[in-house]
Formats: sequence, C-alpha cells, structure tokens
Amino acid sequence: MRWGATGRNMGWSPVIYLDHNATTPVHPEVRRVLSECLDQAWANPSSGYSAARRTRAVIDGARSAVAGLLGAEPEEIVFTSGGTESVNTAIASAARLHPEKPLVLISTIEHSACERAAMDASGESNVLRLRVDREGRYDLGHLASILAGEAPRIALASLMWANNETGVLPGIEAAAELLVEAGVPLHTDAVQAAGKLPVDVRSLPVDFLSISGHKLFAPKGVGALFVKRGAPLHALIHGGGQEGGRRSGTEPAALAAALGAACRLAAGKLAAGELDAVGRRRDRFEQQLLALPGARRNGHPEQRIPNTTNLRFEGVPASLALVVLDEFGVCCSSGSACKARSGQPSHVLLAMGLEEKQARESFRFSLSVDTTDAELDRAARHIAETVERVRAATTAVT
Repeated sequence: MRWGATGRNMGWSPVIYLDHNATTPVHPEVRRVLSECLDQAWANPSSGYSAARRTRAVIDGARSAVAGLLGAEPEEIVFTSGGTESVNTAIASAARLHPEKPLVLISTIEHSACERAAMDASGESNVLRLRVDREGRYDLGHLASILAGEAPRIALASLMWANNETGVLPGIEAAAELLVEAGVPLHTDAVQAAGKLPVDVRSLPVDFLSISGHKLFAPKGVGALFVKRGAPLHALIHGGGQEGGRRSGTEPAALAAALGAACRLAAGKLAAGELDAVGRRRDRFEQQLLALPGARRNGHPEQRIPNTTNLRFEGVPASLALVVLDEFGVCCSSGSACKARSGQPSHVLLAMGLEEKQARESFRFSLSVDTTDAELDRAARHIAETVERVRAATTAVT
C-alpha cells in the first residue's frame, strides 16, 4: 500500500494488508477534508447564524456526494453512524410501521447486523431465511416458494448486494424482481458493494440501502441509509428531528464531509476502471494460491466483487495459519471481522454447504486499488510457506 495501513505508518513492522473488507485506512484526501471541517465547520448546523449555515452547506455537499455514488437524490440520503445503524433502522422501521405483517425475510448469508436486527424486530420464529446454493447465490426457486405462501405477511426483505466474506454477488437484481412482483419492500446491505462496483438505486427496485464509511476509506462512525422517495421510515433514534426527522442528533459535519469525500473518490476510481484492474490483480493472486496442493475457491468464480477471494486449504486450520501469517506481516482473515473472536466457523460458508472442517480451513483475502502485484507476490510466498508449515504440524500431531 502507498498510504494508510502500512506497518511503517502504524509503528509496526511492515505489513501486507489484505483485509480491506474488514476495514480500510482513511484516505489522505478524506483525512484532509475531515481535518478542515473539524477546524472550520464545527458550528451546530441547526442554528441560525452564518457559521451554522456554512456547516449546513458542508453537510448538504456531502449528502450530494453520497447520493452521486448511489444514483440517488440528495434528499434520499440519511446520515447514520455506520452500516449497522442503517441496517437496524430499515428493519426496525418496517416492523414498527407494519404490525399486521409480522415476518421479515433475510438470507442465510447476511451479516450479523441484519440477522440480529430481524430477530429483535420480529422474533426468531418470524424470521424467514432464504437459502443460497453452493456458490453463494440466492436460491430463486426457494424465494418464489416463500413469496407464494407468505408475501402478504412480510414487512420487509433485507438481502445483501455483495457478501462480505466471499465477495459473491448473490443475485440481488433477480431477487428484487420477484419481491416487486409480490409487493414486498426491499432493503439491501450494500456495505461491500458500494465503491467496488456500480450501484444505481434507479436501476434496482430497492426501497432502502445501507453503506458504511470505513469500508470506503472514510473514518469509522459514519454511514448512510438511502430511503427511496415516498418510502415510509420510522426513526430509530429520536430527539431534535435532524435529518428530516429520520435520524435525530446533531449532525457530525466533519464525518459527513469525510464520507462525501470518500464517495467522490470511489466514483472517480470506478469511472477510471481502477476496480477492473483490482480484479485482474486479484485473479492473478488467486491463481498463484489455487496452484498450491489442496487449495479450493469458495463461491462463484465470476459473480463477485473484484477485490475479494475466499479460499480454503485442506488440512490447514485458519486459526493456526493466521498466527503464522501475522508473523510474516500478512493481514487477512478467516471470515467476518465481527465474528473473529467467537471461534465459530463461518455461517456463510456453512450455508453454502461446506462442512465445518472446510469452513475452518478457509481464508478471506480482500484487496484495495493500492494493493500492488509485488505485495501480492510476497504474500503468496508467505501463504505457501505457512500452508506447508501448518499442514505438516497438524499432520504430525494427528
């Protein structure tokens, strides 16, 4: 990497950071915008004097930038504290506004924020779970069957655009068509999609969409919820009625501006084809690793975001290998960062039909536009050595 989470910048030994789906470093341009706003746009934007109006203008500009990345109108963007709050707001709102519809539809590969919000809003017995196939794509036959029997009782469907662990695009477009036909509103978790592929809310019949700043080279603590014009929303957080009454609390102008700057940068990189180049580097790196004995890819080989690969190495427990890779300065993960401490195998991989042992032998590598081929070549060598060492050690023990 050329900036951000390098070991030199963070006071560590140099690292090769391949965990951008977990979080991203703050981009220098985003940091500059953030710093300027902390100094100059600190007035309360709800006040009536000129300094407050300048802060309000900063927020309005940021809102337009977020909307531009998503193909939305500025008034359809609600600033939140991040993806988790955005997801919770959409699901809790639907349950609150439609008590006559007790069901929430999610998939078996959703982020824990979606799953737990759905259970909290409707109760475990009222959460419908859409299956996926072995490549991580939505089972549309199963969805059609669910809708045929339950559509009138479903308050909301919440289906992710791109999976955070495998990078697979599970087929939100086809699922959305079925949901529209059935009259079921749709929220999509686009946290891993936004900035990595074109996201246009005008071409997808979605009512709500969530993004998170820290997946886009903005700071943690800021995100956004797209609310389609005319879609009802019950606020999750109440107070002074900010954000058009949809999310109370004095707006953090600097964080909003940082997210706006990150969205402008992401839009520029998409337009310039930089994510296509990431995909080519990912594919080259992946082929190096798939050449190792006992290596397999998890998920669809083509329908996925360009920066992510999920691989398993037979006979190599990820919990052990990650320790060795960390010693080599290679940062990657075995799945969602949110569940890294749980010790449980990935529910996403289990939902795709992997056995528990296979899920525990799986690794996620996620790149950025600044990841170089040289870094990937070094990482591939360290991974190959780690696989050999850990496999030999575990074989000797058994």
